[in-house]
Amino acid sequence: MQHATSLSFIGMHLFWWMFWIILIGTAFTTVTPVRKTLLRSGEQALDILRRRYAAGEVSSEEYERRKAVLERDEPNPSPATHAH
Repeated sequence: MQHATSLSFIGMHLFWWMFWIILIGTAFTTVTPVRKTLLRSGEQALDILRRRYAAGEVSSEEYERRKAVLERDEPNPSPATHAH
């Protein structure tokens, strides 16, 4: 009977180790801020629009309409975004 008790003790001991490792790992990955380089590769919306226009994925009218919206909504337009 003592053999079953020691196996239960080892099982519970392993369970709690795994529990704490998973809990700490989850807390670390959810609390740690994600670097901005991972969130966006530095490509701005206007750059994407220009690339899609150059590839023929959007028409001239659609390009102009979307460009006007993006430039209007852009908080701090940089000089490079207005260059064609």
